Amino acid sequence: MNVSLTPDLDRFVAEQVRSGEYNSHSEVVRAGLRLLLQQKRETEARLARLRGEIEEGLAEARRGELVDGEEALERLLGRSRAAGESV
Repeated sequence: MNVSLTPDLDRFVAEQVRSGEYNSHSEVVRAGLRLLLQQKRETEARLARLRGEIEEGLAEARRGELVDGEEALERLLGRSRAAGESV
């Protein structure tokens, strides 16, 4: 397989090899592809969780388990606080 890189990416790959962090251009490309694969899997997992949460919310709405905007905001703020996020 041959891969064509932009001049900027080619320089970046060469710099990584020169730095001694990687032994070859192929090693740099493989590391990048592993990161891309990991990112894609994480994105797919987040989307699956989000779809599940949306479906759960729609099911609650169909059962009439609705809350007004103020209560929904309070719940979200409570979750953020519990997760240690600044609000």
